Amino acid sequence: MPVLLLLALAAQQTPNVTYRLAVDSADFGVLNVAMHITGAADSFTVAAHAHPEYDDKYWRYLENMRAEGARVVRRDSVLWQVTNAQDSVTLRYTIRLPATEPPRAAWRAYLTPQGGVIGGPHSFLYIVGAERAPASVQLQLPAGWTAASALRSSGDVLHADSIFDLVESQILVGRLRQWTFDVADRPHHVFYLPGATPTQFDTTAFLDGIRRIVQETINVFRDVHYPQYYFLLADDAYGGLEHANSAVLGAPGRELAADPHALAREFAHEFFHTWNLMRIRPAEYRGVDYRVQPPVPTLWFSEGLSMFYSDALRRRAGFAMSEPTRTAHLQGLVMRYLNDPAHLRYSAERISSVEYNSEPGVLGNSDPSAHIIGEVLASVLDLIIRDRTDGRRTMDDVMRLMNERHARRRFTGADLQRAAESVCGCRLQDFFDGHVRGARPIDFDRYLAPLGLRVAATRERAVNAAGEPERDFRIRAWQPTPQDTLRLLLFNEASIWSLAGLRTNDRVLAVNNSAIRTWTELRAVITSAPLGSTLGFDVVRSGKRLQVPVRVTGFERMRVEIRALPNANARQLRLREQWLSAN
Repeated sequence: MPVLLLLALAAQQTPNVTYRLAVDSADFGVLNVAMHITGAADSFTVAAHAHPEYDDKYWRYLENMRAEGARVVRRDSVLWQVTNAQDSVTLRYTIRLPATEPPRAAWRAYLTPQGGVIGGPHSFLYIVGAERAPASVQLQLPAGWTAASALRSSGDVLHADSIFDLVESQILVGRLRQWTFDVADRPHHVFYLPGATPTQFDTTAFLDGIRRIVQETINVFRDVHYPQYYFLLADDAYGGLEHANSAVLGAPGRELAADPHALAREFAHEFFHTWNLMRIRPAEYRGVDYRVQPPVPTLWFSEGLSMFYSDALRRRAGFAMSEPTRTAHLQGLVMRYLNDPAHLRYSAERISSVEYNSEPGVLGNSDPSAHIIGEVLASVLDLIIRDRTDGRRTMDDVMRLMNERHARRRFTGADLQRAAESVCGCRLQDFFDGHVRGARPIDFDRYLAPLGLRVAATRERAVNAAGEPERDFRIRAWQPTPQDTLRLLLFNEASIWSLAGLRTNDRVLAVNNSAIRTWTELRAVITSAPLGSTLGFDVVRSGKRLQVPVRVTGFERMRVEIRALPNANARQLRLREQWLSAN
């Protein structure tokens, strides 16, 4: 069959999908969705996309699925089979949004009388096999509400070039405030949803801070791939999530009133992800997919480098920092690294592989952070590159090279090593084998010596501001559902709870013979227990009931100080000064 005919047939078989999202001011607990389909086969499957980082499983809240012009049956939790489809099919369903209280997670769908966040993987099903098809969204909003999204708009209709663009572009709705500034000849839009009790803040200083972060980030990559960018901000929310040319972030007005740059760290991190994760993507990252994201061993780079630059970019932009010098920041980072034994037991790739979508307890009583180990490795790589190139090159050059090589081709750990070696002009096999693929402890003195610096680490008793022994709160608990028994979550194997014999996922029945049902109750017991007393945990593990006594004591932690070497030479002083300037 001629190629042109095949292409013509393929074009004819590509379905056209139009969604309608309706917000009913009489009930902000639901989002009504209609998915109108034409040009599809007489039988097809629709699915719920699983976000690679935050798979919030909003299919759990999907209700009342029905079809006009076809028959629809749910195959499993995330798949629906549509059969006997006519030329035009409309699927209708309701998302019953989970009840939440402020502050809410900024990346999850929610609605309040003031507005909320909709769209993304929380709202849209898609046709399996038609992920590259364009789509449009018609919004039906309460009077006085507007919408903001990176999707192209025409009136009350939003347009996506593909389903990936659709699910990666959340929609902020409500009585929004809006500002725009230009950097690198690109408009950057800031939309803000005030909360239930709005707080006034210095918007001029706030916007100037965002603009400076944008400018410094673009200075790193020297490349702007998006036509315009959208910051979608919500007052009664926390956290954030990056997208290809937008980010949704919590921006509490009360914090901004105290300091208009209070959230600059989060803003810098999420905006840097516009390149380092959304454009420079790990090989394991899929496009639109209903299957859970497989493990990603390079998240230490995607997350850790974004943490590294969240600090560096703010220093370059002239922000007042809580850690006034780069030395102070590195001291704190090294302390966080050393005070979790898991960072010395598990490789960066292993830690990365369980960062998202893993069950509690996969690493026992440890919960190491790809963000921390990644920022540590980024800091050390930067020091190596500065030393080997006599200060001529830095991690900026690695990020630019990764952007050049992998903006259109996803990367692996081997690609990272090759890029760093190319910039460094040196072999880094031992570094990657020892600290990325392996779990060899980092010799910080070795890498700081070219700057005339060294690490002084001491173990000491943890004390509070009053000089009293600090209580060990390295314990949490959670419930899969409100009806479930409380489960322990231990995230440091050096904690008194781990050392006493408690385990992550132990089911707590009682403490000192008093029934425990919630984390609030357990925390109250731990807080009120005098130091030196014993708490008797009654738990169930692997179907067996156990008694575990825990003596409530203080604990020790590492204290780190970075000190100057005596008699540093001129080269060491020059490299140190350059590093301290964050350039």
